[in-house]
Amino acid sequence: MSAIVKATRNKSELRSEAAFRLKIGVANSADWCLGADTLGLLFKLASSPETVMDGLKLLHELQTHQVELEMQQQELEHSAQQHTKQMDKLKSYFEHAPFGYLIVNRDGEIIHCNSAAVMLLGSKNKSCVGQRFDSFCTVLSAYGLQDLLMHAVVEGPPVMCVLELKPGRGRPRRMQVLINKSPEEGQFLFGLSSYDQLLKV
Repeated sequence: MSAIVKATRNKSELRSEAAFRLKIGVANSADWCLGADTLGLLFKLASSPETVMDGLKLLHELQTHQVELEMQQQELEHSAQQHTKQMDKLKSYFEHAPFGYLIVNRDGEIIHCNSAAVMLLGSKNKSCVGQRFDSFCTVLSAYGLQDLLMHAVVEGPPVMCVLELKPGRGRPRRMQVLINKSPEEGQFLFGLSSYDQLLKV
């Protein structure tokens, strides 16, 4: 079925429901208003026996159209609420992922990160956002990361590498990083976990 046919059918269904709501008296059309020109036309039609039925038909048409608009507004508000709930749920999944999750641009700058990534990088309160990821790496790992991002494939499985981060307390820390191209142009998705911790398992 084409989009045009489907849209027409939906419009027809909307009109039928609006007319039904008006008929049984459950339409919320008490707060609707008409312009001066429309009121003048209705008054003119209602003042003559020959055109009074035309006036009633026009009034009914206007009421039905008003109810249609109200129903569409309700549907839009409901869709917006559902969209907001879905976005909040996805943000929660991102924030509470059991591994470090980052979004990094082509220049290596961290755009978004979750709490696990903040902890693994040794940062505080997501202060790592806006910094280059390679600024947390040793010089050798930073060069390796730059080369990896430069030649990253557009499609395919994530690229895995082990990077050495600058020492926080004691010796440098090694991190296993999974890198994939983001659906967003010019961005990468990083999955981060402690490589040293993996070796202990």
